[in-house]
Amino acid sequence: MDLPEDSYGPDVCTGFLADFIESCAETDTPFLAYYPMILVHDPFLPTPNSKDRDETGDKKNFIDMVHYMDTLVGRLVDTLEANGLRDNTLIIFTADNGTNKNIVSEFKGQLLPGGKGFTRDHGTHVPLVANWPGHIPANQVNRDLVAFSDFFPTMVEATGLPPNNISDADGVSFWPQCLGERGDPREWIYGYYFPHPYAKKFNDSNNHPEVRYARDQRYKFYDNGDLYDTQIDVMETKAIDLERAAPALKQARQKLQAALDSYPRQGTQIDHSKVRGVYQPK
Repeated sequence: MDLPEDSYGPDVCTGFLADFIESCAETDTPFLAYYPMILVHDPFLPTPNSKDRDETGDKKNFIDMVHYMDTLVGRLVDTLEANGLRDNTLIIFTADNGTNKNIVSEFKGQLLPGGKGFTRDHGTHVPLVANWPGHIPANQVNRDLVAFSDFFPTMVEATGLPPNNISDADGVSFWPQCLGERGDPREWIYGYYFPHPYAKKFNDSNNHPEVRYARDQRYKFYDNGDLYDTQIDVMETKAIDLERAAPALKQARQKLQAALDSYPRQGTQIDHSKVRGVYQPK
């Protein structure tokens, strides 16, 4: 692309999508746009709206990048409104992981270190906003469990298309919840993480052992036998002693074990003979 020397990548991407929206409006063409935003990924650098374009502090630039991300989302919403599409467009905003581990945020007076790359809540619990004027009631907060595999059936149901029979998927539509209905809430979700199976060592978020876990609203169970109460131990500092645990905890463990057992025990596309690390119980 032939761009000016001072171009800002996120602006370029947003401009491309805005042009796409306008072209669809001109031809009255329905569209689906998937936009994996560059912001707010590291390296943390000043934005066009930053007061100091030479700022080097990661935290200050991270804050500016979050603000600029909001600006770009607003630009796309403005584009929809200007082209008469806002009331006929479902917008879903979410993230694929938590904040970078080098960033410490503040929430309700508590310091929260970033958890990107790890499977604790700070790495996997991310924002999810669904907005469609005239369809989704305003001022709703829903605490049901949602996994990324749920997005496809949700969008299919939202558009009124007939559902596909897919044998190797586990998504559950949360469109009824968007409408304020009870829907079919998940009892648990399954997680798998193994980004670099052939790393020389496994000791951080970039080179992490193969991890499988299942969790419900409160408890989280790993395939190494660790069970955590995420309401009182969000950082997973101490696994529950199952030998001394109350019956309710043992029942939660059995339910989540059954969830784990319903999935493959290892990644099926990995040569495990080359893997150099395992995820050990704490």
